[in-house]
Amino acid sequence: MIKLIGLDLDGTVFDNQKNISERTKNAVGQAAARGVLVVPVTGRPYRAIPESVRKLDGVRYLAAVSGASVYDLQEGKKIHEDLIANARASEVLRRLQRVNCVTMAFIDGFGYVEHENLKKAIEYAETEVIRHYLRTTRTGVDDLPSFIEKDGRGVEKFTVNFPHGKDGHLIGLEKVLDLLSDCRKDMDLVYGGAINLEVTNRTATKGNALHFLAEKFGIAKEEIMACGDSGNDLEMLQASGLPVAMANAEENIKKAASFITKSNEEDGVAAAIEKFVLGD
Repeated sequence: MIKLIGLDLDGTVFDNQKNISERTKNAVGQAAARGVLVVPVTGRPYRAIPESVRKLDGVRYLAAVSGASVYDLQEGKKIHEDLIANARASEVLRRLQRVNCVTMAFIDGFGYVEHENLKKAIEYAETEVIRHYLRTTRTGVDDLPSFIEKDGRGVEKFTVNFPHGKDGHLIGLEKVLDLLSDCRKDMDLVYGGAINLEVTNRTATKGNALHFLAEKFGIAKEEIMACGDSGNDLEMLQASGLPVAMANAEENIKKAASFITKSNEEDGVAAAIEKFVLGD
């Protein structure tokens, strides 16, 4: 019996226009009404998660920034965090200033990026939906490492965004991976939808966010279902007894799944909830 559902957002719950279908809303609401804990688990910072998610019927808990922060929406507070120390984040980000890439840091739900890099990120974006998302959810600063050093709150995550070559490859990725080769001992490096590199504290994963909530409510692994589509969802799927991949998922996610549902454009999340939780 499923008691906890972890749901990625982009490419999973959201369709390609970043909307949630009525069928998906209804499925989530029905699952919650049966006592199932339905938890959005996203790479987005808290402030960039739309009201359509935060106000979903029956959704009380939410894991943001790839699991670095977990929120109780009813109480309006953060109940768990796993952050990169400011000095460590600043040191790594200074290395990345040697490469033609765009770095962003996420602190307490807000995204920060150097002014010129914000312009580049908007230029690199592949759709107007993503360009709008960047314009409305990022704050420009003069020098990102210096800002982090002075801020002092700890970094939830930083991302590295790249220009795309004509064949679609990420220009500068190999150099960045070389610069970060010694970071894997204390940081986790994963691809976010094959468009950027996401860097968190080694233990700040979507999977560990689910573990935290499962332990809080006494839920066993076999009672967890998780749905995802990209690399940063892998540990969440591995933390569940019923890992579900979207039809539009990356191949490594499909290989890790017990079931492949329909795509995010075909209400795949709703279909999985209806099949395994509602019994439709």
